[in-house]
Amino acid sequence: MVKLENPTAPSLDRLLKAAKTTAEDQNLGVLQSQVSYSTSNCQALEQQAYEKAIQDAGWRAEAIAKATRQTLSSTPSVAEAFYNSLTGSCGDSNVFDLFGAGKAGGDRPEVTVRKDLMVTYPVVR
Repeated sequence: MVKLENPTAPSLDRLLKAAKTTAEDQNLGVLQSQVSYSTSNCQALEQQAYEKAIQDAGWRAEAIAKATRQTLSSTPSVAEAFYNSLTGSCGDSNVFDLFGAGKAGGDRPEVTVRKDLMVTYPVVR
């Protein structure tokens, strides 16, 4: 395994080509090569994910309340989805990837953070 700080696409290409050339020179076969990304500040990304999840839940709850002619209480009940601990965080490749949510396609330089929340807004009567 090779770890790079602040990799660029050209530096990754050079590294992969060098590994392939070295393997060929040594009569070795490369069965697979993979590039994955992580971040050094996972907490900030997780905080943003939580904020976006709460905003999304509020928007959806308001839309449903409007459609049913109800008024929501301003204080929701919030809990993490039971499967959040299974999906990993910040590009962690050592965790089961439920629903394929934590993987970037191909070698795109991105880290995906997904937080699913169960949010219940009481209806004001």
